[in-house]
Amino acid sequence: AALRLALADLAAMNAAGGVTTGWSCRTEARRPGFMRLEGVPLNIYCSANPRSHPGGTSRRHVPFARCVYADLDKTSVDVAGRARRSAGLPEPTMVVDSGHGVHLYWRLREPIFDLGLWTTFQKLLIRALGSDPAIHDPARVMRLPGFVNHNGDPAPATIAEVDPARRYGLDEILAALPPPELPQERVVREESPSLVASRFPSLDEN
Repeated sequence: AALRLALADLAAMNAAGGVTTGWSCRTEARRPGFMRLEGVPLNIYCSANPRSHPGGTSRRHVPFARCVYADLDKTSVDVAGRARRSAGLPEPTMVVDSGHGVHLYWRLREPIFDLGLWTTFQKLLIRALGSDPAIHDPARVMRLPGFVNHNGDPAPATIAEVDPARRYGLDEILAALPPPELPQERVVREESPSLVASRFPSLDEN
């Protein structure tokens, strides 16, 4: 059941047809299948966070998050590893060579049910690594290893490294992340601690 939820948004994406979820069509054996579009190569993605029901596509369909992750575009596994070490982040649970970039996943010991907090962590992770700035939506889909990346020259997406025993507490990852930045227009003078506290922006507003 956990695996079913984790892959609930398995999807086929392509330039011509947009997004069609695997749950929207059925094979002859009545199992979830993929939409076939003749002559159109498919990029295959899956949900990075569990979904509350098959085919859920928005934040309200994500009950919790099991990991934090980053997408480093147009780079190699070696370069992504150096960036990760330079940021002081622990070794990821899984490294995916997406074909034209690298995905880093850190599995958490305990799931995060506060998705606002999860989004905050994702944004801090983006700042630390200089990774894709869009990867903070709980409903985000990520490329599924084992298929071909057809964005640009075709290249296989593969698992470069994985160790399921690597699980982390939020504090272990937070220790390596940069502090939040105050938007320039909201920076205040040292008038009083209470005034500064009242004007400190929520991280989710960044």
